[in-house]
Amino acid sequence: MGWRDNPREHAELWNSALLRAMGALGKNDLMMAQAVFAHNMEGILDGLPDNEAVDAKLTQMFVAWVVSEYLKDGKPAGEWYCGIKNCLLTTEEKEVLLAGKESHFGIFLVKSHVGKVVRLEDAHGTAFAVETVSLPQMEADTAIMTRINAKGEGRYFFSGSILIWEKKGIYDELKLHYAFRKRWSSYLERFVDYQMKEMSLARKTAEKHMEDVNLLMFLLERKQGVDSFGKVTKGMLNTEFKKFVKRHILNRVDMDKTYYSLRLFFNFLKEKKEDYNEEALEWLRRRTD
Repeated sequence: MGWRDNPREHAELWNSALLRAMGALGKNDLMMAQAVFAHNMEGILDGLPDNEAVDAKLTQMFVAWVVSEYLKDGKPAGEWYCGIKNCLLTTEEKEVLLAGKESHFGIFLVKSHVGKVVRLEDAHGTAFAVETVSLPQMEADTAIMTRINAKGEGRYFFSGSILIWEKKGIYDELKLHYAFRKRWSSYLERFVDYQMKEMSLARKTAEKHMEDVNLLMFLLERKQGVDSFGKVTKGMLNTEFKKFVKRHILNRVDMDKTYYSLRLFFNFLKEKKEDYNEEALEWLRRRTD
């Protein structure tokens, strides 16, 4: 029996791979990841009990989020760790960490619970049929946080404890977050390509500029009515963005370098005839000259 058919072995490989990937990140990366994660979840987790059990579940969620979404050298931390020279993962651990379809940890919406099968949907809209043996009956449209692992042939099992919300508001919030990231991530990908091909910058340099621009994305996704870069004003860049960075990221960001990255990005939008604010671009030029 291989690890794909053995739930316990699969879970152990997943956990060991997560811990090693997290352990390879530096202190600044982890502090930055904590700040970004806290910002993403701001308002979503209000009302949860303040106790050790809930804290443990949120820690599990944070670790899983870091390896799948936090960018290190332009790649999700898990993918970055699998590719570095001193990666200590076994072949099986690496396969588990890279195979996103095998393990999922996060917030799901219960679509139905009939007999021993719970049908879930994640915030990306992906559906899962999860087998259970002794789980209490759950109502449809209930939001839960848990981990599920694949056992083959489209079947999944619960491999972590379950945290239940009575209402699905937390799921709706997270779904909006992912929709925003999907819509805007294409700009970041094209920005990296533009820097490498048209500015002859090294990939590592281009990806660092992308990560700086990503900080602005974290601010914008919480702002009502800002659905294009044309609505980003010089006041927003000079005041709100600076306050946001200092509040959430403290003093670990070089604002001069960050504003220069934003200048390159807005210039990219202008050259590609995308929506942007000329006044904001001019302010960035003066700020970085």
